[in-house]
Amino acid sequence: GREKLIPEMFTAIVGILEDNNVDCPTLIYYFKRHIEVDGDNHGPKALKCLEGLTDSQEKKNTATSTALESLSKRNKLWDYIDSQLVH
Repeated sequence: GREKLIPEMFTAIVGILEDNNVDCPTLIYYFKRHIEVDGDNHGPKALKCLEGLTDSQEKKNTATSTALESLSKRNKLWDYIDSQLVH
């Protein structure tokens, strides 16, 4: 799940913030902590858990369709948030 995506996504965000000298040390710490925890701990455990839960093709199909639906809804949420920000 998301534990695999977050480290890459947050690394990119931290890079942008640091490249633009954005003064937000608490937010950068938050992102870096998630990069560390999700990349080294939660990500591998989540994959192991998913493997145990999807022991049939039917369960794999359900997990895949649910993940795609979740990503679509998350994308809509972030698009809405972006539309509310002043650019």
